[in-house]
Amino acid sequence: MNLALKILKTYKMNLFVSLTMGIVITAVRVEKIPLNIFLIFFSSLIGTFVLEFDYFIHAYIFEPNGAFSQGLKDLMKQRNYTGVVSFIKSNRFNIPSMILYGAMFQMIMAFLSLVLVTSEGIFGISLTLSVLAQTFYKMFEEYEKHHSLSEWFWILKDKPSKSVQLAYALAMGLFLVYILSQLA
Repeated sequence: MNLALKILKTYKMNLFVSLTMGIVITAVRVEKIPLNIFLIFFSSLIGTFVLEFDYFIHAYIFEPNGAFSQGLKDLMKQRNYTGVVSFIKSNRFNIPSMILYGAMFQMIMAFLSLVLVTSEGIFGISLTLSVLAQTFYKMFEEYEKHHSLSEWFWILKDKPSKSVQLAYALAMGLFLVYILSQLA
């Protein structure tokens, strides 16, 4: 299968989230300058794949000798990029404590978006909001798969209760709405 088709098929929901974020940012800002519209959508699409770097960070830095890491490295050496996409998709729930998939990174992105919303750099704010939206999608996937967000709080020794997890998700959702309202 063609690499572009494989990426489109595998990441269709992620691309939809990014496209939606691009549309929302463009609409909220009532953007009319073609270059800014291009930058909004381009950075939103880049945001689709930022979290996927976590698999490479895991494979090359944190656990270079693990089975997942060896499989990913072998596919990369063979330049089998469609195989890489398939391999990541089939193993995405088998890797615990991924650094970009969690509350800590989500809070860093939230803080960064709060800082960037005051600037005029549309590329940075669009990229950050797209990544933040992707973390919400990944958080939803985690909850759907495990009926809990306990792995989302991997950095904490004691996992928060289910009500605290849901309160966190609600608070972050409201924060995203607040940040989007500040773009106008």
